Amino acid sequence: MNKPMKIASFCTALFATLFLTACTNKNSEEPKSDNKQATKEYDLLIYNSDTKIDKSFAGMCEEYGSRTGVIVKAVTTQEGENAGEKLNSYMNSGEAPDIYTIQSMAELKKWQSSGNVLDFSNATQDDFKDVANGIPQSIRLSSNDVDSFGLPYTIKGCGYVVDPKMLSSLFGGDKYRSVLDDLKKCDYEEFEGFVNALKFYIESNSIYEFQLNKNTYRFLDTKTKLSRNLNGVFAFSAGTSVYTGTYMLNPALAYRFNSAAQVSCATSDTISSSLNTFSSFARALDLLTSSVSGKTGGLRRGIELVDNVSNSPNQALKNFVNGQALFLLADNSIYDSMFVLDSDLANRVAFVPIKMPPVVGEKVASNINENVYKQSIVVSVPRYFAINAKSDENHQKLAQDFLVWFKTSELAQRYILQDFKFIPYDMKESENSVIDNQLSKKMIEYVSSNHILPSASDGLPESMSDDVAKNIINKYYTLPNWSFEEYNTIAQEVVSIWKKLQ
Repeated sequence: MNKPMKIASFCTALFATLFLTACTNKNSEEPKSDNKQATKEYDLLIYNSDTKIDKSFAGMCEEYGSRTGVIVKAVTTQEGENAGEKLNSYMNSGEAPDIYTIQSMAELKKWQSSGNVLDFSNATQDDFKDVANGIPQSIRLSSNDVDSFGLPYTIKGCGYVVDPKMLSSLFGGDKYRSVLDDLKKCDYEEFEGFVNALKFYIESNSIYEFQLNKNTYRFLDTKTKLSRNLNGVFAFSAGTSVYTGTYMLNPALAYRFNSAAQVSCATSDTISSSLNTFSSFARALDLLTSSVSGKTGGLRRGIELVDNVSNSPNQALKNFVNGQALFLLADNSIYDSMFVLDSDLANRVAFVPIKMPPVVGEKVASNINENVYKQSIVVSVPRYFAINAKSDENHQKLAQDFLVWFKTSELAQRYILQDFKFIPYDMKESENSVIDNQLSKKMIEYVSSNHILPSASDGLPESMSDDVAKNIINKYYTLPNWSFEEYNTIAQEVVSIWKKLQ
């Protein structure tokens, strides 16, 4: 090889060596492929399981980023997707969310066991601690009534919906105001007397005096055009499990248990000693199903009562709207459907607490007194925001900052109230003018006066509410007459179901 060629070969080799060395050095300075934080195109990942607010939630997160410089990626469950399965896939993908929604006690236990949920007592930001400490005990997401794992982002209230105009047609003039007030305050025995009096008035025009909150009342001697429509006291879709296993079971459990956490921690002995609680629950169901309205007439206990076609939730709503029942068992989310059927009625309805008989041998739960209990409605939280305890310290800080902004900023509140149609758990009665849902306004009145009961059934084993309801629907709602023997048998069966699922 001649000299020029040797020089050229040497230069080529030297260049190749230098190039490889440079590439090696460059690669050693780049983040490793498993370094999640360095490869993300966002600062905070939020998983939201509420399909109804997909676009508006993403818009709010985008506005948060434009104001703070923190880039937020919002992921929302889509229609038809399983929210739990999708969250699982994110948690196991190397792209776990820093904030995510929890919808049940079962989900809480799952993420507790995997170490993915932050106890708010371990929060690092003082302003977030202030928010967390302000969550009322009755609606906290807790496993033992001491810890706290979630920020509620909306609340639901459940009770008997009543039309004041129907009360006016039954009692005359403005008397409905005092009747409505006394229905809210009366005890179970008085409520039972009122229901029985109205049942006889509907069926036979019989009139006799009764008391509500120690005040004496009687119906008008002659039925009005509106009250003549009544064919039952209650509009109640008896074959739909949620009404029996959740709506009615909740106030019964709340007589004995302070919270869902206490229910979740109940021992076998505690469950066994709850027989009288469930006997009272059965007695309340007996009253509820003794006078149910139907499309063309009153429904007696039997196949027709539990038929999900002729007595569906939608038909029960129509019966109420058509003035065929005085009370409708429902929560405030029924407003939109009611508004479509009769906007005037939807904008004047009120809530009356679900009345439960006092439990023999038991005092009311320690966090509430008897007088407050009988005047309170059940308030529940459909979802909570939780913080991922496996996110690093910086991302946990960003998560806390976001949730403080979500809870306290004017912009977030505008999204919450106007776009999401959420009801903040600490909203005051004086602030409810921005709410267009009449039932939500009435719920806020109860919340503002602290007349609320916990959604205690949330602490039951996952399928128990449904199992209890189906047992009662199949065996008892088809039974014409109940006695104390049925009350006690139902109570024993509820205890047996609970123990089996523990």
